[in-house]
Amino acid sequence: MQVEIQYLKEAPRIDPIAEERVSKKRKLRPPATLAVSPPPEQAPRYQGLTSAEYSLKLTSLELAQLQDPTSTRSPNLDACFDGEGNAANKGPQTGIQVSHGDHSRLEHVSVQVFTEISHSRARELVVLYSEAVGSLHPVVDISVVLDCADGLYAQLKERGKNSSRLTGRYDVIVIRLILAIALLSEQNQSAKLIENCYEGVEHELNRILCSETVSLRGVTLVLLGALYHLFSNRVRMAWRLCGISASLAMELGLHRPETLQRALPNESERSKAVRLMWSIFVLDHGWSAALGLPRNMDDAALDSTQLVPQDSPYLRAMASYCAISTKIVSATSKMPVSTQVYEAEQFQFLNYQIDRWQQSVLESLVGPPGLHMIEREPPDSVRTLLYLRANQMRILLLRPLFFSESVVKPDQEKVSASLQIAIRTISAIRDLNATTESYRKQHPFFSHFLTSATSLILLIITYRGHPDNASEGPPICLTQDVCNPLKEALDLSSAYSSSSNSSAQLHRRLLSIVGLLSRLGILSLDLETQDPQAEVPSSCALQKSFDSPAVPYIPEPADLVPLIYTSPPLTSVGTSFQQQESMPDLVPFYQDDNQQMDVFLNGTIWNELDKLLTSCLNSVEPPLYQTDDVRGEYTMTEDGSL
Repeated sequence: MQVEIQYLKEAPRIDPIAEERVSKKRKLRPPATLAVSPPPEQAPRYQGLTSAEYSLKLTSLELAQLQDPTSTRSPNLDACFDGEGNAANKGPQTGIQVSHGDHSRLEHVSVQVFTEISHSRARELVVLYSEAVGSLHPVVDISVVLDCADGLYAQLKERGKNSSRLTGRYDVIVIRLILAIALLSEQNQSAKLIENCYEGVEHELNRILCSETVSLRGVTLVLLGALYHLFSNRVRMAWRLCGISASLAMELGLHRPETLQRALPNESERSKAVRLMWSIFVLDHGWSAALGLPRNMDDAALDSTQLVPQDSPYLRAMASYCAISTKIVSATSKMPVSTQVYEAEQFQFLNYQIDRWQQSVLESLVGPPGLHMIEREPPDSVRTLLYLRANQMRILLLRPLFFSESVVKPDQEKVSASLQIAIRTISAIRDLNATTESYRKQHPFFSHFLTSATSLILLIITYRGHPDNASEGPPICLTQDVCNPLKEALDLSSAYSSSSNSSAQLHRRLLSIVGLLSRLGILSLDLETQDPQAEVPSSCALQKSFDSPAVPYIPEPADLVPLIYTSPPLTSVGTSFQQQESMPDLVPFYQDDNQQMDVFLNGTIWNELDKLLTSCLNSVEPPLYQTDDVRGEYTMTEDGSL
């Protein structure tokens, strides 16, 4: 006994602080998880006409008819499904009935984020997602998502109790993605909360990609992942995942009308699949053109005469838009640009198609909201987006004319039309931002139009300011009609630069280019000298402009308002010292990090500006004398600045 007491006395004492830490660790609660039902293990497998499986299946069907001539079943000449996954479609779409004793197939997912977001807040975010994304791309039924969210929170309250109905694993991941997109849409500053919403999503996406089977909800999940990356300012990742979702959808045969009819006999499920397929097609079309990358789906992949999303006005309008846009992108995406598209007859026909599309879709965009939407954005939001789409087609058609390698040179009419289209685009975005919340909520869908229009204005100004192009027409009148939109673009990009990488990059580039143009004496955005009585387009006038098709008539420069900014001849600006001072403004154009610099815009535009501005710097001549006349030469200070 004495020996044991002596041993205890000599034993090392435990640090009380360390003991307290161990006690706290024991008190930490494990991460919150929830038992969910796994997705179906099998799904129908689409077999195309060129596959050997199709031939075998067709042979079997024909032999079956020979054995039973009275059978009314005929071979499906479009495509077929194998027989392994037919039972997969028989299960319920949301949740799964589970007996109390059968929990062998249950899985557990983390639901920690749902303990950080209240039930009412989650419903609010789902409705916000519907306004920001669902009004344009209804890939999920918002009413079903709300029901799933209600069931999920109810299951969380009854955790530990036996439940006859469990939430599906895909449903939990879809709700997480929707909450994350909604938080990004409202520009929520809680990065940790958004990260918790996205927890486990990449693992789920990898499981879908590595799985031998494909499901409709798996395709939806991948596309929602693409939209999440879009709102996270990762457009290339969005484009990549959109291409993957397109491949998965085609594995299911969603691009074939007959196959779709056979695989999804239920009309509501078939409509959901059609909306999903067209959302993939439209997003891929837009992101590919914006990034200057090849499309993952071509026009031949979808039969627009049969697969038309009747219950989605925006997708229905975009179905015909993509057909026209494809012609323009195909003709203008390579250098040198095809000269055929600028021949008088072809050019007028393309403009006629754009005008007719704009007029028809804006007139037809009236009707009750679809059943898949709880709440809808004001009509002006979708109308403005479609109006900007029409202008974007015109910009894509006219922009290559101002490239240095272009064989076709623009005449004065095309120069004026290009300027007016870009100016109206910026005015529409400014008005949308000032009068609604749509531009803030749906900023990733609108930001490319601002970048595209602004780059066109700068490209035209730089092109016409170049000495080699001075003889092609009268100089551009740099009135406030041109300078105001550039200042508005600077204001808009600055306002959203903290929440959008594309806006921040556009703002930096605008400051650099405008600063260089100012040093060259081509452009100045000093608005203190502007006419305070200048008329600003009202929202009413802007609304009328939505309904006016065609490239608008622009008066000749002599008919414009008097000049407010006077620009000296380009050859009279600068000295060698000034040229050295101007070179730092060109630094952004020489950066190698093009992946970050060309988000939302093909880098070709900025490269063309770089070439034109660099040649302007190399072509300037030093002044022979100094003068105080602001309309002649600039007066140099002692340090060599203007």
